[in-house]
Amino acid sequence: MRCSPPADTLLTQRRAAAQRVVSTPRGKAYGILSVVSQLYGSPRIAFKIPPTVFQPQPDVDSALIVVDFPEERPRLGINECHLRTVLRAAFQMRRKMLRQVPRPAPAPLRPPARGRRARAAPAADGGLRRQSLKRILQEKEMTLPDAWGTLRPEVLTPPQFVELTKMIFGEGETPVGVDVWRGKLTDEARNPTLSARQEGGTLW
Repeated sequence: MRCSPPADTLLTQRRAAAQRVVSTPRGKAYGILSVVSQLYGSPRIAFKIPPTVFQPQPDVDSALIVVDFPEERPRLGINECHLRTVLRAAFQMRRKMLRQVPRPAPAPLRPPARGRRARAAPAADGGLRRQSLKRILQEKEMTLPDAWGTLRPEVLTPPQFVELTKMIFGEGETPVGVDVWRGKLTDEARNPTLSARQEGGTLW
């Protein structure tokens, strides 16, 4: 059962964070937070809040964000875990054309941790390597059409990111119970078919 979101939500954020929520394509602050916020609602900045209204006073301005939600949660027609993968890969190189987004340089090696710290340290992204868009396309053995390959992530609208995800991964649904936008994603969340095979069951 899906709960309907509230008609609108009020949020107080630092002004810089608020700008990332409402920023539009080609904007300096446009990024993953902008795309996700605008796919599920219609955010806007109501007004700026000066530091003087807080105690103790912060060093930055704040803003009140109003987010209007539709009566029903939008159905995007994709596994939203794939959308998260595409967004993270694309915005690694926001000014590169989509067909030229390279694989990011490997992180510098660190000496292995010892003792309790070594046992407690989690693997990044649930043990999954962060993929570049180029690597994803190579694994899918596909090439983006010229009309898409020459675009840059910073100019794509939120619906275009959904279309790009559908182009790469196909249509689908988000697995039940998966919180896509918080924490780390497992292989099973990204690929529900794999999870069903491992459990010997059927898809939801």
